Amino acid sequence: MQSAKTGLSTDTAFGPLTQSTAQYRQLVNTSDTDSQYQAMILLARSYITSGDLASAKAIVSELNTLAITPLQQDEAKIISALINVNENNLIEAAASLEKVNALTLPKQAAAYYHQLNSRVQSNLYKQSGNKDNLLKAYASQKVLVDLVNDDSKKTVLNETVKNLELLGQNDLSLELERATDPLDSGYFEYAIINSSQNRGAKQELLNQFAQKYPSHPLNLLISARTSALETLVPSTDPAAATALPQLKNGDEIAVILPLSGRFAEMAGKPAQLGILAALKDRSEKVNVTFYDSNVLTMDQILNAANQKGTAFILGAVLKPEVSDLIASGTKIPAIVYNKVETIPDNIWYFDLSPDYEGALAAAKMMSDNRQAPVIFASSAVDNQRAAHGFNQLWSKVKHQNVPVCSFETVSDAGNSVTTCQLSGKDSAYINANAMEAAAVKTKLPGNMPVYLTASSNPGLNNSSIEIAMSGAHLGDSPWMLTDTPIKQSLFNAMPKANAFVQRVFATAYDSVNTAFNLNNLNQNKADVLHGLSGDIQINGHLIETAPLWITAGSAR
Repeated sequence: MQSAKTGLSTDTAFGPLTQSTAQYRQLVNTSDTDSQYQAMILLARSYITSGDLASAKAIVSELNTLAITPLQQDEAKIISALINVNENNLIEAAASLEKVNALTLPKQAAAYYHQLNSRVQSNLYKQSGNKDNLLKAYASQKVLVDLVNDDSKKTVLNETVKNLELLGQNDLSLELERATDPLDSGYFEYAIINSSQNRGAKQELLNQFAQKYPSHPLNLLISARTSALETLVPSTDPAAATALPQLKNGDEIAVILPLSGRFAEMAGKPAQLGILAALKDRSEKVNVTFYDSNVLTMDQILNAANQKGTAFILGAVLKPEVSDLIASGTKIPAIVYNKVETIPDNIWYFDLSPDYEGALAAAKMMSDNRQAPVIFASSAVDNQRAAHGFNQLWSKVKHQNVPVCSFETVSDAGNSVTTCQLSGKDSAYINANAMEAAAVKTKLPGNMPVYLTASSNPGLNNSSIEIAMSGAHLGDSPWMLTDTPIKQSLFNAMPKANAFVQRVFATAYDSVNTAFNLNNLNQNKADVLHGLSGDIQINGHLIETAPLWITAGSAR
């Protein structure tokens, strides 16, 4: 078979996977001698992504045989470690990665290595509780910050701080005393500040941090702390300094959910599990009563809640429940999971609507200085609402609408690119299911930045469908983009939990922590609560959740 001059490099071998496994097999067969090793790495990674670990192991065996240079040997060790990760053999994965000379790796390969190593060490900590693993994860993450593009820096920085906070205040203080490099000192000091429960002091110390460490990469987080949400909806709440109700130990909570009937499995049960998980994690002593809105009327629920001296209501996930709660005229403070047009003073809400999803995408693209985007949206009602939400914010800020190219089916999705006017467009926002989004993305120019949101994320991390959207900017709740013990607990209870069910769980979980911090968040508008659904702030009666933005298809 004739060889092709493919010119593959190590950086290409560890870059985004953009082709099918069959195409990578063909690439191996047609590559010239200089490029075949890198083509084999791409094929092995593709096998791993598709779950064919046996074929991946066979490729690694060949790589080990063919490896001549130390760099090639290190590349084979990275792929071997990736297989071990997928088999949950974390100790073996760590052992392979420790043998790699990361200092000699080209930039993209080094980024891949440090991303994988930090993930392995973080997961080892979750298994063993050994804090040395956290420090090893940190060692990779602080290097990774300088290797990723600007879009990914905030994500890496947030993950670095989150890992360091797991060390606890005492160990962080010890590490700070031992540190001789200002870079390390800054990371440890920031983690100490950020984990403080005193919100007012925290903000002041963060301001001082920027003066003490003027060139530290973490200043990027301080400067960006509120900018995304300020772009989305500038706060005009005249009662910003007014004290709001807040849950405390010993309070009675009423939770209103459809615990039976057709909405139980998709809304009631995951919300109940989320609330129980949050209360367990907080170890708070509160009294909780669950009321089944499918059995009881709102009047019956509120009569019972008033007799118990209820301090706070959580729930009301369906719009009719929220409307009935508001119509009752209750004065009990409440956090609900759906939006209605008229919100009284004692009720705050999470917005799970597609309109809000679209607005979040518009805010991100404005933050990234996109000037002339185009929207691709399925004709389904929710996707069209997301496109409308995007344009509502975009037109408010930019004084013009963004063109929307719609399609009916998956087969129409790719064709919509050819009929849509792309001349002069610098970016694309796709709101569609994962299959449709992948079909659109593959037909767009390869250098066009693509943005996706929750509608396109089925919640299956590192899946083949995510790989098909490699390189796109994907914005969703941190919960949907990472695998955690809490997430596993949901799947243990509800093995078939789809993306919507997962988001309901996360919102319910966050509603508990928000209720305990409602007044704190309202008093300090610059502060955020790190939730499963995103960074949380209070803007009037809306509980804003800023999504986490990642590059789809990257190892995490």
